[in-house]
Amino acid sequence: MKKHFSIIMMSAALGVTLSLSPLASYAYAADGAETTAVAPAPNILQVTKDVTFEVKQVQSLVEQGSSILSFVVSVVNSSDKVVDWSEYRIRATSSTGHTYTAQQNVVSKDKNKIASGTSRDISYSVKMNEVAKPQDVKLDFIKWDFSKTNFESAVGTLAIDDTMIPKTASQISTPIQNNELGLIAAVTKFNRTANEKYYSPSVTVEMKNLGSESVDIPDYKYSIRTAEGIMYPLDRKEEKAAPLRAKDSKTIMLTGQIPIANNPDNWELVMTQNVTELKRNIPVLTFSLPEVAQMTTQPMKTKVELNSSKGQYSAMLSQVYRLPWEGDDIVTAEIVITNEDVKSLPIPSLSSNLLLDDSFEIKASVISSSKAIGLAPRESIKLQVTGKIPYTTDYKTLKLVLQEKGDGDVLNDLVDFSVDNATQSYPIYRFGDRYTNTEPGHQTKYQLLETKMYQGLTRNVIMTRLEVENSEKRQVNISNLVGNFMTTDGGLYPAQAAPITSKLSPNNKAVLEYWSYVPTTFNPSSAYLLIGDGVTAGKLSEAKDVPDSFINPVAFWLPEESTNKPGAINKIVVNPYTLTFKDVTTTVSKSDSLQMKINYDLIKDMQAETNSDGHKLILEFRLPEGNQTFEKSFAMKDLDASDADPGKLKVGKNQQFQTSVNLPGVSSSVTNTFILNLYDEFQGQRKLIGTQAGSWDTEEVKK
Repeated sequence: MKKHFSIIMMSAALGVTLSLSPLASYAYAADGAETTAVAPAPNILQVTKDVTFEVKQVQSLVEQGSSILSFVVSVVNSSDKVVDWSEYRIRATSSTGHTYTAQQNVVSKDKNKIASGTSRDISYSVKMNEVAKPQDVKLDFIKWDFSKTNFESAVGTLAIDDTMIPKTASQISTPIQNNELGLIAAVTKFNRTANEKYYSPSVTVEMKNLGSESVDIPDYKYSIRTAEGIMYPLDRKEEKAAPLRAKDSKTIMLTGQIPIANNPDNWELVMTQNVTELKRNIPVLTFSLPEVAQMTTQPMKTKVELNSSKGQYSAMLSQVYRLPWEGDDIVTAEIVITNEDVKSLPIPSLSSNLLLDDSFEIKASVISSSKAIGLAPRESIKLQVTGKIPYTTDYKTLKLVLQEKGDGDVLNDLVDFSVDNATQSYPIYRFGDRYTNTEPGHQTKYQLLETKMYQGLTRNVIMTRLEVENSEKRQVNISNLVGNFMTTDGGLYPAQAAPITSKLSPNNKAVLEYWSYVPTTFNPSSAYLLIGDGVTAGKLSEAKDVPDSFINPVAFWLPEESTNKPGAINKIVVNPYTLTFKDVTTTVSKSDSLQMKINYDLIKDMQAETNSDGHKLILEFRLPEGNQTFEKSFAMKDLDASDADPGKLKVGKNQQFQTSVNLPGVSSSVTNTFILNLYDEFQGQRKLIGTQAGSWDTEEVKK
């Protein structure tokens, strides 16, 4: 009956919280006699001569007005007996006098027996319904003793002090509390940027499995604790969880946002774990984060680590150009973004602004000409940052701030680049040289073929033909290419081109004809064609878009135009056509009606796609006597039409053209001769390309 009563009382005592004397620590000697314990160190309790309890790895956090304390008790049994840990309890006493029962985070009955000559680390936590610092808490160790009226005897008390609270610095690998998995962790990187509203920290944690078997990593949570003690959770950027193999490690990227009102100094990274049985989150590891130096401005050609929420990237400012655009100039900077992570990453969503001479800020756009949506490890992509300024603006230095778009309208500064020599020369290729664009998704080759000048009375038309070859395995769009004629003294003449609206198939070619009105004094030998990819509203222009700027500049020197004297209309080339008059027969009636028949070959070069809008072939019949003329006009875009009208030119061999016209007085001509002229007309200006004489006395044209 007494035994039953004792068990009931012992069970009742489990739920009773008692305050132990703070004046003395007690231990049980080998013979069971109560003695005063000896403290060999502030965190070690000498229970018996050969048994010690050590408190270490004290962690703490505050949640909703309560303090959660976690710690590890290391039991060292150097005696010749087994220590039964199930006989011991621990209570925490705060400075207010309140006591709370500490509980094992993981209860393992088969490990309660600590054999002679062994040791064991046991993880505990205690939830206190008050806010208390660890240094204000004492840990009371008790042992069940049925000879006592309250069934317990005091073993000893350890007051938590700074020696029990680890000051774990970054780069130091530390065991994670509350696990027997052999996991250790270290903070390998810590960066932080800021804007007007938030700090944006980025923390990299490396976790390693020291064990001999693969383990499933617990679902740890990570937070930043500021100097004020406020906790801010971090987002974990990682792939689907997988077991961590023995002796292997994994990298965990953490990002978040912290209001700018917080003190930026003395931050900590707190790892927590949810203990389901205890219905609480316990702190398992705390790192002191280093101070972060303010973001410094980086020079060109320098690779800089990006503190991105998406993963580990680097950025390098590789080129800066000043490009002409109507009444403005375009400041365009090329940024190379590289995936420095061990896994594929998305292309980061970036923003930017430009600052001239540390005084004038320019609204800028970040543009990608690539079709890629992600980057494999070590893969790079080129982005263009563009902004417009009046072309009369002079500046000496340029600062580029690269930002990442966060939630809502928040922009986080990533890196500053500075350029002292803020204008660089874009490449200008010699005539005959070929430029190759290696951008994935836009791999093309460019070559200038020829230049023509069409003379006018007050102004000329310059036209140059650019060949584009698709080196991709898929179709590409070339309708967005923008062109300008530039002179060496800075003159700008915006160029137009009839678009090739259809996409260019792999290994196929197209020819774009760029043209512009220029003064009669324009000298092609001191000019070049500048081209680039058109941009509309911050994106690459599509077929129907009107570009408002351009990127990826490249230029070609204009060649001298061939000035051969026009000859007979035999193999006359007006690209993409070649025209030959094989014979011309003319007859004149007494009523002054002139009839002409021309047998001809009109061959089209099908090697490249073209657009002949604006081009015409003009056939002029001239009588030297009286200077009478008549002419026929043929739009080159209509030459491919399958028209049976004999009064039109059409592509093919052994074709026949017929026309008739009334020329008053032609029948009474003394010489019976005429001149047949062929003109290449473009945008209303003509160029004589063929001429030959004939007579209507004979049906044979003089060659």
